[in-house]
Amino acid sequence: MWMQGNENREIFKVKSPSSEAFRHGMIPKNIEEAPLLTTVVRQYGEAWNRPFVAIYEPSTTSEPSTIKQVDTFGSPSNKSFVGGLKIESLQDRTDIVFSSDVIGKYAFQNINFNGTLGW
Repeated sequence: MWMQGNENREIFKVKSPSSEAFRHGMIPKNIEEAPLLTTVVRQYGEAWNRPFVAIYEPSTTSEPSTIKQVDTFGSPSNKSFVGGLKIESLQDRTDIVFSSDVIGKYAFQNINFNGTLGW
């Protein structure tokens, strides 16, 4: 998981009760009854004015994370544009994610976007 650091943000790793989303017999009983590993994020202040994002990438010891770097960008002159992410992977892939409260035209580097959410 990647999340930009902030002095007014706390991140907790907890175990929540087991999930009842799976029908009995779909998965092994020991997994079905196990507590779920859960991430809880608490940010002080109004989330509408100070939004944040988390990037989740499943990984294991044999298949480690491929995220190399994450950079954020925004537009201080455009208050409706929340911002975006530039996500670089170890496989020479770069993803650009735009997020906005209002449908509109936005640009970052050589990419133009029209909408509220795109990648």
